[in-house]
Amino acid sequence: MIPQKLLLVGLDFAGKTSILRVLTQNYSLMEKTKPTVGIEREIIKILGADIIIWDLGGQEKYRTEYLNDMRVFAETQTLYFVVDILSPTKYELALQYFTTILIMIESLGIKPQINLCLHKVDPDLQTDPQTQQQVQKARKLFLTNSRGFDISVFNTTIFDPKSIVRAFTKTFQTLITSLQPFEKIIQSVVAQLELDGAMLFDENLMLLSEFYNNEACKDLCLNVVYETVRDLQEADSLSSEEKFVENFESHINLKSKKQNFRVLPLKIKDWNLYLLTVGKDVVDIQMVYDSFSSMI
Repeated sequence: MIPQKLLLVGLDFAGKTSILRVLTQNYSLMEKTKPTVGIEREIIKILGADIIIWDLGGQEKYRTEYLNDMRVFAETQTLYFVVDILSPTKYELALQYFTTILIMIESLGIKPQINLCLHKVDPDLQTDPQTQQQVQKARKLFLTNSRGFDISVFNTTIFDPKSIVRAFTKTFQTLITSLQPFEKIIQSVVAQLELDGAMLFDENLMLLSEFYNNEACKDLCLNVVYETVRDLQEADSLSSEEKFVENFESHINLKSKKQNFRVLPLKIKDWNLYLLTVGKDVVDIQMVYDSFSSMI
């Protein structure tokens, strides 16, 4: 399977490398993160497929080098442009860089997914009127100058890891062809078992697919899952395979209090997967397994 190329681009100090650390779950490096020198590459493996993330240093000398080397942008499937929402004086410079990249992409004749991360919208700033104004200003500025590209916009912050996961999940699901049947399967399982929702993830806790009957259930699942993962990582309770499901399920139900969660292990092909369901006491594991096996 040909590796997929994802570019992570923006000005210096926009927060690109910190986003990458969250994605690769390399939290121990957060405090050591320094400005990226040139281009650094990280590989995320999902069900045997590789996504190569190119983290492009944002200093002016590197930006000039990239824009004079079409090979940097060639064969790009996805591009994430990161804007530091707390630096409004840099919006115009960031926009100039962004539009120049779009022109480069047009000249290459490629059509990657384009995503805009309005970054550093930290939890304590989300309801702040000035921050909201800056977010709206940046959003309008970049979308108005999108040159006809369909651009997805996300508010992100490293202090809410699920905001970053949300921004990248759909891209991963689109790039990895083996994930494409999962959404329909999960939707079918939710309907047949009359669940409120379900989430599929792998042994590395990478979110693979999901389906919910409403936004409230989606928010609940993401919040509870990431609180659970954080707590179990701190307690070193995720390392034991045989105890994983038991620890995860018991802890997540303590966190949720009012909802009933089940964690079902699924061995599909050579993949160790887990299905998180919410809304029913008893889930027919054989029916779930058969549904996945018949459609993959």
